[in-house]
Amino acid sequence: MDKVNFNIRTITKDELPLVREIAYHTWPMSYKDMISDDQIRYMLDKMYNDDALRLQMALEKATFFLLSIESENVGFASCGPSSNQEVFKLHKLYVLPHLQKSGVGSQLLNCCLDFARLNGAKEIFLQVNRSNSAIDFYCKHGFIIDREEKFDIGNGFVMDDYIMKFSWTNKG
Repeated sequence: MDKVNFNIRTITKDELPLVREIAYHTWPMSYKDMISDDQIRYMLDKMYNDDALRLQMALEKATFFLLSIESENVGFASCGPSSNQEVFKLHKLYVLPHLQKSGVGSQLLNCCLDFARLNGAKEIFLQVNRSNSAIDFYCKHGFIIDREEKFDIGNGFVMDDYIMKFSWTNKG
C-alpha cells in the first residue's frame, strides 16, 4: 500500500449504499466455503438493508470508514462503542476480493483501532466465523480468541463465531 494513492474517510448515512455495494461483491466470495448461498443472501438482506445500516449508525453509534484507491471504493469498516465506552466493537471489515491480502484490510483495521483508542477505548472486540481465514489476519494484528459463541439469526440460520479481542492495556 506504500505507493498506492488511497484514501480513508468517514461516510454519512446518505453514503451507506456504497457499503452495501462492497458487501454484495465481497460476501459471496468470502463466505462461499463457510455458509450456504441461502444464508449469505439472508444475512446480506438482513444486515445491509438501509434500515439496518442506519440503525447501526444511530443506535450503536457505529462510525463507517470507506477506503478508496484512486476513485474506486474498495473496502469499508465500521466500529463503535459497546454499552461500556471503554470497550468498542469492530462491527464490519470487508475488502473487495481482488484486493484482499494487499494491505487494504490492515489500513482499515488500523483506522478503526486508532479511532477506538482516540475515543477512550481500552479494548476492542469482534465476531468472526470460526472457519474464516481472517482469524489469522486478526491474530497477526494482536487480537486473541476470547471465546466461542453461536447466534441464532433467524430463518433457521446460525452464526458460529469466535469472539476475538484486542487490548491496549496488554501492549505496554
